[in-house]
Amino acid sequence: MAAELELAAWDVSGRKLWSRFVEPPWEYAVAGKIVAVDVMGAVSRIDLRTGEPA
Repeated sequence: MAAELELAAWDVSGRKLWSRFVEPPWEYAVAGKIVAVDVMGAVSRIDLRTGEPA
């Protein structure tokens, strides 16, 4: 069984901006400059550019 264990953001030049460990099951939604990540029911809001909590 395969599982994605990392969420990462990259810029348009291909440079990795940040990454974060995620544990399945997880999902995400992007709204503007914020990504909301739901990891096993715990929702975190992250700034897409910095990876810092929003």
